[in-house]
Amino acid sequence: MIKITLLSISILFLLSCSFDDKTGIWQDSKNDNKISLKSKNFKREKVFKENEFFEKEVKNNLDINIISEKENFIWENEYFNSQNNFKNFKLKKFDNESFIKEKHNLKLSGKLLINRNVIISNDEKANVIVYSITDKKILMKYNFYKKKFKKYKKKLYLVLDVKNNSVIAADNLGYVYSLNINTKKINWANNFGIPFRSEIKIIKDQIFLSNQDNILYSIDSQTGKKNWQLLTETTNLNSSFKNSIVANNKSLFYLNSSGKLYSINHLNKKINWISSFSESMSDNKFGFFDGQPITLYNEKLILSSFNQIHLIDLLTGKTIWSRSIKNTIKPLVINEQIFLITKNRFLVSLNFNGKVNWSRNINQMIKNDNQVKINNLGQIKNLSFINSNIQTITSKGYVIDFKIKNGDIKNIYGLLKEKIYYNPIYANSKIYVLNKAGKLLIYH
Repeated sequence: MIKITLLSISILFLLSCSFDDKTGIWQDSKNDNKISLKSKNFKREKVFKENEFFEKEVKNNLDINIISEKENFIWENEYFNSQNNFKNFKLKKFDNESFIKEKHNLKLSGKLLINRNVIISNDEKANVIVYSITDKKILMKYNFYKKKFKKYKKKLYLVLDVKNNSVIAADNLGYVYSLNINTKKINWANNFGIPFRSEIKIIKDQIFLSNQDNILYSIDSQTGKKNWQLLTETTNLNSSFKNSIVANNKSLFYLNSSGKLYSINHLNKKINWISSFSESMSDNKFGFFDGQPITLYNEKLILSSFNQIHLIDLLTGKTIWSRSIKNTIKPLVINEQIFLITKNRFLVSLNFNGKVNWSRNINQMIKNDNQVKINNLGQIKNLSFINSNIQTITSKGYVIDFKIKNGDIKNIYGLLKEKIYYNPIYANSKIYVLNKAGKLLIYH
């Protein structure tokens, strides 16, 4: 009874202070911001029985208008763009016999970014490296840290600031800094005291990122000054989940490690709505949110938690439907169709009504194909849309193409023949990837 009373008091306290700008939970640089919060209660539609996880073969042909293939030249952040979704990337056709492999002898340890023929990443010593693929030489190798930081292991999160021809870096020491690629000098730097751990997005001269305490920041990309910060719910334990951020020209959508999803108007600094997905943590004994990065597609958000996938209306925050699927990779969205891979390697296609178009057992198809042994494939690393096919690359360097209409395997290439360190990126009609030694591999 005492515990229940204390819990009730705690909830009342939180409700009374969560959006009070005087407490500092929402703060801007002038401390004069007021929040407008519209909250509505919606019922979620469960499209099949709770705790009954979908994992079975469904053979069918999907009638879909495939968007045109486009050549890509810029990969600005970890998940390509501010929506965390891919285009129908155009790559030059290749197979096991006709392809070119370039190996560039770099020792990189960070995610790859690209602007035309320039690669941006970092190494284990936290050097930001800018490398010319055409000239095969390092254009810049910059270390921000002084000697007193040498004993600390640094983790960098990078994003391209294309407008200012700069790289934005945030780290696990609480620093954020902007590095000019042309001048090879720091534009600005600030320390916020708490390690950052989130995706980074840049929209209309605002940098959006979050620290491990689930404090969301807006920082001016020109000056480095803080525009505002928003304190959100924290968890008792540090989660492995990296806070996820997507944005369009008006709104920012922020999913933190406590399972709270925020919609914020980044033009007038008002909260549109808040939705909780903490119930998705019920199977998680550590009590923190676990899932994949959120994806923004037109007027919808796709959220994949520890054991469910949700389709959310971005204007209202209403969960349109939820499906109990244990998804292991960030979903791919094409023409209002969602593609994902389950824990037991089923490739599943869902439409925006939550219905299954088709579902295919990848292991069984590979076994039937008899080109490669399943144990030799390694882990599936990603889902991409390449030359109008769904494509995945495994940790042991195999490339698998699936037909979008029914999930059949179209091709299996043993191209890379390298152990893959991070997910590949696609630009200039080529595949760029790091191997375990940190060397840059380019395939075309």
